[in-house]
Amino acid sequence: MTDNSKPTYELDDHSRRKLANNIYIQSPHLTGALKRIEHCRSSYGVKTEPDCILVYGDRGTGKTSLLKRYIENNDRHVLDDGNMVVPVFDCEVHAASSVSQFYTSVLRGLRDPFAYKGQTVSKGERLHQLLVKMRTQLIIIDEFHELLDGQNKKVMTNVASAIKTLINQTKIPVVLAGTTTAKFVLDGNPELRRRFKTSVQLPRFSIFNEDEKNTFRKFLAEYDKALPFKNRSNFAVNEMYERFFAASMGLPSGISSLISDAVDYAISDGSDCIKIEHLIQGYEIALEDQTEIPGNPFIVNISSLRNWDVMHPEKHKDVFNSSSLRSHAF
Repeated sequence: MTDNSKPTYELDDHSRRKLANNIYIQSPHLTGALKRIEHCRSSYGVKTEPDCILVYGDRGTGKTSLLKRYIENNDRHVLDDGNMVVPVFDCEVHAASSVSQFYTSVLRGLRDPFAYKGQTVSKGERLHQLLVKMRTQLIIIDEFHELLDGQNKKVMTNVASAIKTLINQTKIPVVLAGTTTAKFVLDGNPELRRRFKTSVQLPRFSIFNEDEKNTFRKFLAEYDKALPFKNRSNFAVNEMYERFFAASMGLPSGISSLISDAVDYAISDGSDCIKIEHLIQGYEIALEDQTEIPGNPFIVNISSLRNWDVMHPEKHKDVFNSSSLRSHAF
């Protein structure tokens, strides 16, 4: 229902498409990561050495959406005295970034109009002053895995050292975020690694035991419930959830992309739910070029689909390790 209690399926087509593209279902994995991030933040001003955390996972597992929403829920605001408070903000590191460029990225995250001005030392000093002035309690550094792409160990070490110094001098906890490679970057810097005692991996969905299967089906059911249609599309029923799993290989972003395109077809058809033909078309648009599975999982009969490697735990990892879906950013 919308704010004026009008059913979402009665909205105009544009509004329904927009609503469908902004659905956010928080899986148990994301809920757990969120609690760990909040615990990290709560160490600010309490511990002399703040708790820091690494959040990592394949692209498409929900990391970026989680961090974006966390920041939105803890957004900057102006106090009665006119001072700006920035409790949480994010920035990025990039391949071959120098320490000066890293400071620029952090200053940009704080929306400093002079982020590019000054030498490395003066940038660092200004950054520390702004963090105190804006009462920052948590810094999120995204794309941390890109430091490895620079292929320059000295540069990577220098930036890692700058992050360590930032933590030591400001006592502000830091969240590092990135793909699975981020863990290798962190493990390759023992001094920085010591400050990150906790890491959280965001996994893909799986269906290879009852708990995993139930979690995945619940996710699909919640997604179905949030769609702007009069009737449910029954994503979580037997057979259908298996088709979704094969199509997305367990990536939440793949499911979102698939459903988003299927919504377009269903609305254009004037349908009261998403039907199998809409999912067939949605898969062809959103995912077909991103996977290495044998065919369209919404066309093939279920017996054949269950024989695909992606549906078997001992072969599943080999399929998504070789698939371009693994590195595709939806």
